[in-house]
Amino acid sequence: MLQKQLRVAIDSIVEYLNNYSDPVYIQWYFNESKRLLDFKKIHKKEDCFIIGNGPSLNKIDLSLLNKYYTFGLNKIYLIFDKVNLNISYHVAVNSLVIEQSAREF
Repeated sequence: MLQKQLRVAIDSIVEYLNNYSDPVYIQWYFNESKRLLDFKKIHKKEDCFIIGNGPSLNKIDLSLLNKYYTFGLNKIYLIFDKVNLNISYHVAVNSLVIEQSAREF
């Protein structure tokens, strides 16, 4: 059983590295990916909301979500001066969005 899990893990890492050849990303992956495991099931059985982007966010009272765990995506911070929203987590996977957002934090 352990050998099978190890083989799956190795195969997924190899596939990942074949698809993502950016050396900066690879360095981040090996340095930080283990730290992300601390978040696995951290909010199990708790309500949470994933908040995307778009003009419809201006029409919603997002302050109602402040008592829940929230995941704000990409450039969610652009609406912070317009709405009362405190996100729990900021999520971005696009390297350009990450680079642009890093300047904001």
